Amino acid sequence: MKEILIAAYHPLVLKGIHQTVKEQLPESKIIGQVTSIQKFIHLLEALKPDAAVVDVAVTWKCGVDLLEEVERVHPECVLHFISIHPLDQHVLDYLEGQVRGDRQESINGMSGKQPVF
Repeated sequence: MKEILIAAYHPLVLKGIHQTVKEQLPESKIIGQVTSIQKFIHLLEALKPDAAVVDVAVTWKCGVDLLEEVERVHPECVLHFISIHPLDQHVLDYLEGQVRGDRQESINGMSGKQPVF
C-alpha cells in the first residue's frame, strides 16, 4: 500500500485531491493533509510517505526550494506538483524539468521506488 501526503493551500482543494487520489488509487493510504508548507515538511520528515501531492500555491518561495527541502528531509519521497490555475503551467513545466534531470535519477536510484502515479 502506497502512503501519500497531500499539501494544498485551501481545505476544499485538499478534499478534491483526497477524493481524486482515492478514486484513482484505491489501494493507497492518505496519511496526512496539510494547508501549510511548514506542516508539510514536518509530516514529510515524521511520516516518511512514499509520495506527496503538492499544490504549487502552497509553496513558500518556489517549487525548487521545496525540492531542495524534500531532498534534505526525505529524498525517497516522489513528489507530484499540481495546480488548478492554467497560468501555473509554466511553473509545473519547470519543476517537471528539474525532477526529470539528475534529481529524478537520484530519487529513483536511492529509493529503488517507481512513482506511484
